[in-house]
Amino acid sequence: MSAKRSEAAATKRAAAGNGTFGRSLLRFLALALAVGVGWLAALVVPDPLRPSADAMVRQTAPVSVRIGTYREAGGGIEVAPAGNATARTLLILYPGGLVRPHAYSWIGVGLAPLGIRTLIPTMPLDLAVLGRDRADALLDRLRRGEERVVIAGHSLGGAMAASYAERRPERLDGLVLLGAYPAGSVDLTDLDLPTLVIAAEHDGLATLDQ
Repeated sequence: MSAKRSEAAATKRAAAGNGTFGRSLLRFLALALAVGVGWLAALVVPDPLRPSADAMVRQTAPVSVRIGTYREAGGGIEVAPAGNATARTLLILYPGGLVRPHAYSWIGVGLAPLGIRTLIPTMPLDLAVLGRDRADALLDRLRRGEERVVIAGHSLGGAMAASYAERRPERLDGLVLLGAYPAGSVDLTDLDLPTLVIAAEHDGLATLDQ
């Protein structure tokens, strides 16, 4: 009889242990699911645009620059000369991978007093590779008579800007690569387009040789 009681007690302890393990496993899976959903939500629903963030540039008077957002063609940040000043050049700036457009507002602020209007598009999932031809829609819908059009891009955005320049050179007057270089499938050798490459010595992403 005592042997049966011992066996029954052991069975109960094993069942209790299995129940505790099962509950712990469910809690872990629920936590992992919550983290995964949060991570995906951050990609699919990114933070709202903050057009004035990080946009202070020394020796640039705030009254000479207008900063805002636009909704056409996927939306983005617009930085332009304020008041009645006329922009002679339109700069389309593709952001780097997973970088929000407002991170580049300061570039537009610095260029606006020189008569340059800057459009920084919001890319799908903040990846320019998913919107490499966004410049077409911007030129068709948001160009306001500027004499020149320059496309620029940082990192992944620069690679996509180079890709656009190779396929649409007739729509551009210049290309600027910021810490970026063309993808291996893109050949700009015979492209008659003024190009500026800006690379930091220790950025670890691109070199002038590339």
